Amino acid sequence: FFFFQAEDGIRDFCLSRGLGDVYKRQVHGDFISYSERNFCDRVRIYVQAGKGGNGCVTFLRERRKPKGPPCGGDGGKGGAIYLKATSFLPDLRVFRTQKLKGNNGVNGSGKNQDGKNAKTIHFSVPLGTLVYEVLPPKEGETDKRNDNLKLLADLNDEGKMVLVARGGKGGRGNGKHRELKELEHGEEGEKKHLVLELKMIADIGLVGYPNAGKSTLVAALSRALPKIASYPFTTLTPTVGRIKFIDDFSMSITDVPGLIEGAHENKGIGHKFLRHIERTEVLVYVIDMYGERDPYDQVLILKQELKKYNEELLKKPMIIVANKSDLLSLASEEQKFEDLKRKVDFAECVLVSAKHSENLESLVVSLRKLVESVRQRKSASIEI
Repeated sequence: FFFFQAEDGIRDFCLSRGLGDVYKRQVHGDFISYSERNFCDRVRIYVQAGKGGNGCVTFLRERRKPKGPPCGGDGGKGGAIYLKATSFLPDLRVFRTQKLKGNNGVNGSGKNQDGKNAKTIHFSVPLGTLVYEVLPPKEGETDKRNDNLKLLADLNDEGKMVLVARGGKGGRGNGKHRELKELEHGEEGEKKHLVLELKMIADIGLVGYPNAGKSTLVAALSRALPKIASYPFTTLTPTVGRIKFIDDFSMSITDVPGLIEGAHENKGIGHKFLRHIERTEVLVYVIDMYGERDPYDQVLILKQELKKYNEELLKKPMIIVANKSDLLSLASEEQKFEDLKRKVDFAECVLVSAKHSENLESLVVSLRKLVESVRQRKSASIEI
């Protein structure tokens, strides 16, 4: 967490003093390399809530009262464990090797002194984390690689919390329960195996072939600084940027690693990162107009791969972005784009050059209209 805070501070310092190139070349390059090596969007962890304190069995012993009444206090409750959503964490890397343990309650003592209840612990997780409980295998199952999962919570709002392990009850003391003759131990806290799965939350999701210019488009539209290079599969981890307007309207955009034909068969990077566009409201198909493959064929293959992953993705509003117009001659550019528009009658097509920021204004206007319409439909359905 502090690493990301430090990186943000260095970025603001460099940009405020006109040292943007130095930041991109040195500081941000090291940061991107670190993020790619350590990015984590799915972990399995073990949680154990705190144990309740032991009750106390004792009798009051005072001057001239050698055989006083029972006065043992109750044990304190064990500490529970909560998971809380925050936008400050980028992924789940901090949970890779962690066992989350709660605090134990304090034992009761003489003179009817109850033990102190343990404090509840809140562990922060990235916004958009799905929390699953790993259930025991079903009867007859022998394959231990496939977990039997039960969804506990979807932490998709800032500050949303879920109780994942309850603390144990404290043992009783003989001060309030005089029938007790022996020490009563506190209960153990709940123990669970959990699976945390991150699905990033963004308004707009970019899909396209490797090296189609998705990261360049995110960098041109927002303040995000993804890794950009001239070879396929430059992007190995999702990137989220934010587009802000002068009227305080804003929308987020995410870029995932490139898809290729056969990704559902685990070719290329496969479908591993497509979970991060499941929550998006609008899909943008980024098409390489200068590539060897026909632009319309790229659209069809991308739709096919999305369908094989999740058919619901095809129901989302979409825009076709024909990128790299700067590499085409004027005549071939117009011909290719007109052919694509004629064949793609199910979505709006916009011709841009992300590298040179050409025609991005019309793209942003179209994206804003779609995002606003989706938000209005959501608010209307909530009111109903």
